Amino acid sequence: MLSTMIERIAMQPFMFIALCGVIILLHLGAYTRIRHEANLKNSSHSERRKTLRVMPDVKLPKKKPGK
Repeated sequence: MLSTMIERIAMQPFMFIALCGVIILLHLGAYTRIRHEANLKNSSHSERRKTLRVMPDVKLPKKKPGK
């Protein structure tokens, strides 16, 4: 059954090229995801991410409950 499917796809050039393109895209997606996860586990990368802050830590004075 699998061999007949492969033969049918190989007989049609457009389907064959489309199948190869899909396989290449899947491999590229998996590779980029693996590299991204490896970069997140890298200590220098995480240290750099910790230093970038949108808002600095500012302690606001507490309001007195009587006012």
